[in-house]
Amino acid sequence: MAIWQYSDAVAVVGSLPEAPVLHLPVNDPTDPEVTVLVPALNESATIEQFIAWCQEGFAAAGVNGEVVIIDSSDDRTPELALAAGARVLRVPRRGLGAAYRDARGVARGSWVILGDVDCTYDFRDLRGFLNHLRQGDTFVMGNRFTGTIDRGAMPILHQYFGSPLTSGLFARALEVPVGDIHCGMRAMPTEFYNSLPFTESGWEYASEMIVVARRRKVAISEVPIAFHIAPRGRLSHLQRGSPLIAWRAGIGTLRVTFTQAPDFLVRGLSQVLFILGGLGVVMLSGGPVSVGPFRFSLVVQAFSLAVSLFGLGLFGLVALTREVLAERVPLISVLVGSRWQGFLRGLVAGASGGLLLIGICVNAWWRAGFTINPSQGWIGHLAITSFWLVGCCAFLGVLGLSLRLLVRLRQDPVLSLNRR
Repeated sequence: MAIWQYSDAVAVVGSLPEAPVLHLPVNDPTDPEVTVLVPALNESATIEQFIAWCQEGFAAAGVNGEVVIIDSSDDRTPELALAAGARVLRVPRRGLGAAYRDARGVARGSWVILGDVDCTYDFRDLRGFLNHLRQGDTFVMGNRFTGTIDRGAMPILHQYFGSPLTSGLFARALEVPVGDIHCGMRAMPTEFYNSLPFTESGWEYASEMIVVARRRKVAISEVPIAFHIAPRGRLSHLQRGSPLIAWRAGIGTLRVTFTQAPDFLVRGLSQVLFILGGLGVVMLSGGPVSVGPFRFSLVVQAFSLAVSLFGLGLFGLVALTREVLAERVPLISVLVGSRWQGFLRGLVAGASGGLLLIGICVNAWWRAGFTINPSQGWIGHLAITSFWLVGCCAFLGVLGLSLRLLVRLRQDPVLSLNRR
């Protein structure tokens, strides 16, 4: 990366460079402990106030800090930022994820704090983030919903529907203690920041970052923050662009969740399918059941069998994936842990019971001359239940053996060496 010593701020404005270029202010801070690293796109209305807020935040927290603006503007934003004492990294690509990707290796502080330059996040108070980082947390998220939100700072649809819904889904799917996944104000050690892939070029970087933190099993925490309404004269990027931008961001969050963490979502789906299908099989074990005008018969039970076994298959896929990634789901500790022998005996007993029931059904069918009249409809229903029981026990047994083999391959140095 080329580094330019500051001489004339006007030289920064113009066409974007072919590669990232770092511009230094006259009074460049030395040996900063903290780096505030934020992208900017035509933010001349707020850039000076934002940098002043950062300086207040450094003073209040008692740290020596620097502000680095990742800029792709075509207005006076970089010029004003340099004059206010910030470093300016001019980058060739636009997009939040792309900006943060281009800024890897630029921060000099031990910790990096990300955010926006629109003065909606209050960078005058950085102490909560720094306290968590000093305590050893690796990924610290801001949470606007547990903090304060100024009236009019967030569209009502976003505040009460879009953000809580997608945040809840994301947190539930990934099992992370994060209640505001869209919050752009977050902090982490610089080493961790520089190791992030940033494969997403747009707003989806925020979700991708959480996925990576979860995958790496780092300590994740939250800090309540204040969210202010943007200063007068500053138009948000939602107002500058299409009204569909917010919807695209929400869809992008879901896409990242499905593509980068599919096992977390499929696990919940697999459990629902297995339980609902199993209930349908068991409830129809004795024969058809009528509920009002509806009659649930053998066809419904057969469909329930297929649904339940499909859910169990999905669960097996998730279990194997998570074991390869060394992220064990709760039931798997039984399959590969010290309780395996007892669990295996239970599976053998269940499968034996199922086979006994199959024998009873075959015997009754043989005695009926291999025909089933209406009064003997229970034979088919009980047979489906028996096959479901045997199938589930056999599948869990094979899954347990496969998982135990994976654990052994990972723990045994000789087998691991041969596998390479």
